[in-house]
Amino acid sequence: MRALTMRSEFARCGALLLLSACASDPPVPGNTGADEMLQADIKRIINILEMTSEPRCEMHQIVDTERAGLGRERWLVERCGERVAYLVTFIVGRPGATGLSVRREE
Repeated sequence: MRALTMRSEFARCGALLLLSACASDPPVPGNTGADEMLQADIKRIINILEMTSEPRCEMHQIVDTERAGLGRERWLVERCGERVAYLVTFIVGRPGATGLSVRREE
């Protein structure tokens, strides 16, 4: 029974990620320098981190973004009544390509 429950949870998460990837989200609040495509990538990474690190919180919301130095931003997420910060580092690659590192800030 547990395997079936886990399988349905993964299916729901996959469907949610697929739907969120297809929908056009509004820009995130705050002072991000990321374009819409990078914002979508960052949100997708944060969604995965949130689902795996705090599965009991079903809802989370990005409430602010701010510059945190050269090539870095801090994205604030509110979940279950607390705020969690993620440090986003932009890694410049070949022209037109930007890599990302997203980690929870302690």
